[in-house]
Amino acid sequence: MLKHFVMIKYKPETPEAHIERFMREAQAMKNEIDELLEIEVGRDVVKEPRSWHVLLSTLFVDEQALKRYQAHEVHQALMVFNGPQVESVAVIDYPAP
Repeated sequence: MLKHFVMIKYKPETPEAHIERFMREAQAMKNEIDELLEIEVGRDVVKEPRSWHVLLSTLFVDEQALKRYQAHEVHQALMVFNGPQVESVAVIDYPAP
């Protein structure tokens, strides 16, 4: 099993409605992409200068399943929607214990 985490920092002018829509649609991918075994979408509440805005925590069978998920049309469409509002992204992948 492979854990895949994505942290997103949005541009300061990003509308709240955009972030909320992204979070809803990201969570909904669980019902649309078979390779996505688990997804949790969280929003930072502390809002320190070093904080990221949104975290996606996901689980896949293996790296090949992750790559199929990343290439899936639903995931790609969400990235096209979200991309213009994103300031930076951080990712980490590691074997699930």
